[in-house]
Amino acid sequence: MKRELAVICLLGIVAIQQETSADPANAARGRAAAANAMANFNSQEAVEQNLMDPMMSDANMNTLDGSMSFSAQLACEESGTFLEVLAVPAGTTGDIDPFLITQDTDLDGIMDHMWEAPRPISGVCANGAIACNPGTWDNCDYMRWGTDAGGRVALIDTIRENLGACYCINSFCGDVLAITNHTKVLSDLGGGAAAAAASGGREGLVVSSSEVTLPVARYKANKVAACAGLTVPGLVNYRAMPWQLDDAAGTAAADPIYQTLMTSRLADGSDTTVHECSIDREIPIDETTINEIIEYTSGEGAITPCGPDCLNLVIGRVGQDYWRGSCTSFRSDVTFNVLRPDRVRSARLVQAVWDDWIQIRLNSTLIYSGPNTWTGWGGPPGACELRTDWNRNPNVFFTSLLQTAGNKKFDVRVMVAGGGEGYARAQVRVDLECRQLADQFVNSCNGLGANPSCTLREEVIDGVVTIDDFQPTGLSPLASTVTINEGACSVTETRYWWHVDRVFVCEEEPAWDLSEAIDRNAHVQGSVTSAEGSGTLIGGYEDRWINPETGDVEFRIGDITIPDDVADLECTPMCKTRRPRYATDLGGARPVVMPRSDDETNDVLYKECVNDVCELEAGEVLVTPCGCSNEFINATLFMSMIRTAGGDMVCSSGVPANMD
Repeated sequence: MKRELAVICLLGIVAIQQETSADPANAARGRAAAANAMANFNSQEAVEQNLMDPMMSDANMNTLDGSMSFSAQLACEESGTFLEVLAVPAGTTGDIDPFLITQDTDLDGIMDHMWEAPRPISGVCANGAIACNPGTWDNCDYMRWGTDAGGRVALIDTIRENLGACYCINSFCGDVLAITNHTKVLSDLGGGAAAAAASGGREGLVVSSSEVTLPVARYKANKVAACAGLTVPGLVNYRAMPWQLDDAAGTAAADPIYQTLMTSRLADGSDTTVHECSIDREIPIDETTINEIIEYTSGEGAITPCGPDCLNLVIGRVGQDYWRGSCTSFRSDVTFNVLRPDRVRSARLVQAVWDDWIQIRLNSTLIYSGPNTWTGWGGPPGACELRTDWNRNPNVFFTSLLQTAGNKKFDVRVMVAGGGEGYARAQVRVDLECRQLADQFVNSCNGLGANPSCTLREEVIDGVVTIDDFQPTGLSPLASTVTINEGACSVTETRYWWHVDRVFVCEEEPAWDLSEAIDRNAHVQGSVTSAEGSGTLIGGYEDRWINPETGDVEFRIGDITIPDDVADLECTPMCKTRRPRYATDLGGARPVVMPRSDDETNDVLYKECVNDVCELEAGEVLVTPCGCSNEFINATLFMSMIRTAGGDMVCSSGVPANMD
């Protein structure tokens, strides 16, 4: 960034000089300003001191003549290393021991806090660590990253459920895991510590850069407060406050068209494609309400609640003497739909009211009769008129008849002499408990994993990298516990994994078959005939093509007419000129500074001649007149100089090489 800023500022100086030098009256002032600029920026060290440092820190910038100073800060000043993390794998047990953190809590350049883990580190988490007996998974302590009131970072005791993306690194889970994955282990531990230090520090920090040099990770940061008063225009603002910049890469990666292009074979020029997939574990919860188990469908009756897990079924018409007859049979029916038979715990007939005889059937199965046993569809086994209004509590269970889904029809048959009625009530106890069903898996990797032409390149399980660049890392996630909420239901379960991300690389057959086009081209070329005509070359050809509608191979004849060759000019006439200008050159890295005897230089120009005339502008001098210019020798010489300059000055490979 420093180079770009220097070039922008100096281009402004050059523009001012060129503008003022166009007017002879201002030439002296322009040259004086240029002299001041060269005095301030005549070396890389001078540019750093007088231009870059004021822009990148709170140091003031001076005007070219030194008469004024002002603030030109464009970005927050980055501190030195504010956090160092040392993690050394133990050779025998595989734990991290020692594990040491040093910290500059106030960003004054002095490490003023040191913390050492009280026990060897046996497992690593995204937001903490696990310490167990060395080489085992016994007597484990769970710790998360945090800070005290002074912003000093350390691991703080917690419970397992508060940690995420954990994996084991000691010999209990495998040999030399911490050594093999040392960089990842150190980055995960250091990243968690740096995030905690930045968010919990007194100064308010944003981690700006990190460097891992085994066995130490170092982190730098910006003070948020140092950026608060800056008014920084445009894109430069994001250099000072990068957290304000939208995640452009993430936004692009989420675009399906971008993904299609990036994973296509055209993107990498190979015959392989990259496929990303995932596997998610889901634990379904069966939750139901009392109204979702049995519903009223039709007929004389009703359904009402009789408690938190109880349904009251009214069977027939409630009333007194609404039928009249002389040993006459009356019937009424009602239908209920059983939606969740698995939720029916019990069903029993709790009340029957009638006058004089009654039969109650459910889907043609007799479940009760009274006052005496009465079966069949004929008359009752006694006198019709009993001169009694019956109200009994049968307490008859018919649970099994409701434990299948579908419509259930209750039929009430009453034999009446004189006035009479007939109805009943049943109670159904239901199960409203939350039910945890068997684990289910949403797997978009099935086809890829079973494809022999696909190879697993990357795998991340619950945030733990298990396969990297086709090679197993040996790391595996620790079992984690999640709470699943579904409406009013809630279950807490522990599993060894919940989410898997995979990347497969698959070899593909060529998607574009050009064999037919190649055959067609060969057939056309092989069939071309020619004959001399008057001033032209006349010929023909036979085309072989496949009809897209029928798929049949067809042939057709065509003619070729080629005009006489057009005479080409020997060359494009060119001329070479020279034009003087002020020597205010800029290089790609810094101003071109070298001793000069005057302040002028020349631009060499090449122009195309018009009607064999070289048009000159004011101040231009003709060097080479119009003609067939050939600068091939000079171009070859310059290219050879560039190629030679890019070669080694010494035999760094140890093997002498020629300059060809």
